[in-house]
Amino acid sequence: MPAAEQARIPRLKTREFRYLQHYFYQLTGIYLPDSKRELVEGRLARRMRFYRLHQYTDYIEILQQHPQGVEVQELINRLTTNETYFFREPAHFDWLKNYLQTYQKTQQARSKLRIWSAACSTGEEAYSLAMLCSEHLRPELWQITATDISEDALQQAKSAVYEQARIRKLPAYYMHKYCLKGVRSQAGNLRVAPEIRRQVDIQYLNLMSSYPVHWGNFQIIFLRNVMIYFDLESKRQVIEKLIRHLAPQGYLILGHSESLQGIVHPLKAVRPSIYQKCVA
Repeated sequence: MPAAEQARIPRLKTREFRYLQHYFYQLTGIYLPDSKRELVEGRLARRMRFYRLHQYTDYIEILQQHPQGVEVQELINRLTTNETYFFREPAHFDWLKNYLQTYQKTQQARSKLRIWSAACSTGEEAYSLAMLCSEHLRPELWQITATDISEDALQQAKSAVYEQARIRKLPAYYMHKYCLKGVRSQAGNLRVAPEIRRQVDIQYLNLMSSYPVHWGNFQIIFLRNVMIYFDLESKRQVIEKLIRHLAPQGYLILGHSESLQGIVHPLKAVRPSIYQKCVA
């Protein structure tokens, strides 16, 4: 960014940052620590230029005047983290592979397996799950639901188009079997194959708000590398909501660095970061 343009970007004052901290927490359950102040300023700089604003107080006023407006979603899009990749934290997929092999051999395979990627970001997790399910179950026996709070991330997930750098962790076997190489303007990109895309239902969801009642239960819920952004109260609320949609004896998968410490819940740890819902 040119120095002259950078100089025109207003500074985020302490009281303005405090307001955005509180506002974003109430909106998403995500707490922005003081160390994120420069990051917030940088990520909102383009919005300030878009509106030709000279102080963040005016930007805050836009949020206040239009609580259901486009800018609220723009704020979410810019302040949520979307770093992910295919088959992230492989131990979870090794566990799922074993689960699917058992599921395939039992009476359970007569019913549809429902898996929820609860913070799917740009879709890599959901499509990784779908590829693995496709290896073990017929299409009519499984379905992936994928949700996220970022509309930008969901648009990427729905397109299912990824640059080569984004698929660095995708095993060659899955790449050749379940991805299509782009040509002409899409040269260098890959797109997830239609038979995988149609098994993944992508929807918008704020984990802190109400969940659709008609969703019913899922046998497996993935909520990985999201809890690290929540304080204890937000974690408690989200876990409580998720558990309502977790089938009896179903599994909740967290990120390797996450746990349910400090939260009362009807789950038992079966492996590090993998929990099973107990049946009373």
